[in-house]
Amino acid sequence: MPEMQKKRFHMLSLPHTITSEWWSTCAFTTKVFKLTEMLMDLGHEVIHYGNKGNEARCSEDVIVMDSLAESYDLEAFKEEHVWDSEDDFHKEWFKKCSIELNKRLRRKDFILCPWGIGHMPVINQIYSDILHHVYIVESGIGYPAGAQFAPYRVYESNAHLALSYGFRKGAGMEADDIPRKTDIVIANVYNPNDFIFSNTKEDYILFFGRVLKTKGTHVIAEILEARPDLKIKIAGQYKEYTDNIPPILRESENVEIIGYVDNEERAKLLSKAKCLICPTEYVEAFGGVAVEAQLSGTPVLASAWGAFNETIWHGQTGFLCRNVHQYLRAIDKVHHLDSTTIKRWAVENYSLERGKRLYDEYFEMLYTHKGSLTLYDKLYPLPSPKFIPSIPIHPITVSNIDDKDAMKYLNATCPNVEVLGIGKEFSFINKIKYVYEHLLTLPQHSLAIFTDAYDVFYLDDLDTIRDKFQMHQCDILWSTEKSYCHQLKEDQQFYDDMASTFYRYINTGTFMGFVGPLIKLYEDILRYIEDDNFVNDLNKPCWGNEEITDNCTKGYKLTDKYVDQTVVSHLLAMKGLEEYNMKLDYNCDIFYIPSVDWDYWMGEQNQFYYFNPDNRIRLYQTASTPSIIHVPAKSLGRGPLLDSLYNKTR
Repeated sequence: MPEMQKKRFHMLSLPHTITSEWWSTCAFTTKVFKLTEMLMDLGHEVIHYGNKGNEARCSEDVIVMDSLAESYDLEAFKEEHVWDSEDDFHKEWFKKCSIELNKRLRRKDFILCPWGIGHMPVINQIYSDILHHVYIVESGIGYPAGAQFAPYRVYESNAHLALSYGFRKGAGMEADDIPRKTDIVIANVYNPNDFIFSNTKEDYILFFGRVLKTKGTHVIAEILEARPDLKIKIAGQYKEYTDNIPPILRESENVEIIGYVDNEERAKLLSKAKCLICPTEYVEAFGGVAVEAQLSGTPVLASAWGAFNETIWHGQTGFLCRNVHQYLRAIDKVHHLDSTTIKRWAVENYSLERGKRLYDEYFEMLYTHKGSLTLYDKLYPLPSPKFIPSIPIHPITVSNIDDKDAMKYLNATCPNVEVLGIGKEFSFINKIKYVYEHLLTLPQHSLAIFTDAYDVFYLDDLDTIRDKFQMHQCDILWSTEKSYCHQLKEDQQFYDDMASTFYRYINTGTFMGFVGPLIKLYEDILRYIEDDNFVNDLNKPCWGNEEITDNCTKGYKLTDKYVDQTVVSHLLAMKGLEEYNMKLDYNCDIFYIPSVDWDYWMGEQNQFYYFNPDNRIRLYQTASTPSIIHVPAKSLGRGPLLDSLYNKTR
C-alpha cells in the first residue's frame, strides 16, 4: 500500500462539552477525542477547536471559549445532556470558532464536523473564497438524515447509510445523487485497553445507556414480568419521574437503577454482566455499548434490526431478538457463548488501530481522487465455531494403578493424557470425586475429555476433536452405545424416546465438555448421592446390577454396585439434558463404543463398520469416522477386539 500524504485537519468539537475521556456520556465528544488521537498517530496535522480543558493530543489547541462552567453545571449536564443551541453561549461559541477557523484555513484542508448540522453556524461563516477549496466532512454520522449537510459523509453503519438514503430529501440529496460515491461507512472504534475482560460473569443482566422508552425499557419490563427472578441493573442518564422507567422496574427488588456512572465503573459493570441487553425500538445507527460489552467478553442481546445486525455475530457473540419470547430464550443460552471468542470478534473489527487505517484511506481517496484498494473496510468474522483454536483442551483418565502396559494404547495415541487417582483407593463413587476435584483446578472456559484408561485409544489429534465437539453446539457431550447396562430399567424409555440412531444409551466412561458446566453437573451429582430419596431410587431394578446389596451407611451411602453410570444416567433422566446444555453423541462423531457390534466383529458378518483406505474406522449406520475408540468389558474377553481395532488403525 503506498504511503499516505500528510494532511491538515480542523476538528470542530462541541460547544457544550469538553473534549476529554471522562465526558464519555456524549457520543459526539467521544468521536472528537478518538479521531483527533488517531489522526495524530498517523502523523497528520490536527487543529482542535473547543473549550478550555481539551485532553486530546493535537498540533494546535484553539480555545474557543473558557466559560463553559459558568453557563452549565457540568456534572449535572453530563448526567442529563440538556442544552440550547440557540442560547447566547452557543451563538458566541459559533462566532468565535468561525473567526479562529478563518485565520487558519488553507486550500485542501479538511474540516471535520462530527456534530453534523449543529456545526452549520460555523461553516456558514467561512470565507467564500476558500469554502469551495476545502473538504467539509461529517466524520461520524449517527444522527437523522435531516441533520446531515456536508459534501462528504462518514456513516457509522450500513444500516444508517441506507436509512439516510431513504430519507434523501431530508438529507439534501436528489434522487440522481444516490449512491454518493464519496460517502463511506466507518464504524465507531474503541481502545480495547479501556475495558476489563472477564470470562467469569455474575448473575445480572445489564442495560447501559440513555434510559428511554425508545431504548427498550418497556421491553425489559415485559421480560421481568415473565421472569421475575431475573436480576437486572440499569445504568445511564435518566430523569426520576418519567414513564421511561415502567413501575415494575422501579418496584422490583431484583432491579437496581444505578444512573450515571463514570468510565471506571462502566468497565466493571460491563465485564461482570452475564449479558448486556439492548432492546432498542428504533433503527439504531450504531449502539456503541454493544461493542463495548463485547470488548469486555460479555455477550449482547439486541434488537434484530439496525446496526446490531452488523456489530453482533448472531449465535457467537450474542443474539438478535424480535420479541420477548426470543429474549427469554436468549437469556437462557448466553452462558453457552465463549467470552474469548466474543472479545476477539470485537477487537478484530472495532479497535482504534483498524479505524485509524480506514479513516486514513478514506481521506487519501478524497485528497487524491484515487485511494488504494484494500480490505480495511471488510468485516473480519472469526473462523466458524468448529475452527476456533483458542480453547485449551485437557485429555484425562482415572486409574489408581500406574500400569503402563495396560494403558499402552492410550499413552501411545494421547501422550499428554493426565492420570487421576494413582495410589488412591478406587471405587466408582471415588472416581466421581476425583473428577470433580480435578475440574476445579482447570480454567472454566477450557475443554476436558475423560476416558477410561485400559480400553481406549485415540484416532484424531486434540485440535480435530475440539473442532468436532464445537459442531455439536453444546456444553457437554456423552458417548453412546447400543447396550443398556448399569442403568435403571425405569429410565430406559427416557433414552429410547430421545435417540436418533441405534447408538442410543449413555456410556459414562468417555465424555467431554467445557469445564464450567462439568463442574455444575458434578456438584449436582455429589449433592444427589447424599440424598436419601435419590439413593432409594438406585435400589430399583437395574440392568447389570440385579443383585442389590443393603450395606449403605450414612458416611458412605453408595457401594460399588452403583457404578458411576447408574448415578449419572438416573440424574439425567430426572433433570433432562437441557439442564446442562448436554447432548449424546448419537452419530459417534467422536466416541465409538462397539457394544453389541462386537458380536459381529469378525468375518463377513460384520455389518457395522469397515476400514477406509486411511485405515480409519467408518461406521455403516452413522457414516461417521470416530475419533476415540472405547472397548469396555476388556476383562470379559473383549481384549482381542481392542487389539484388533488398534492394530488395524496403525
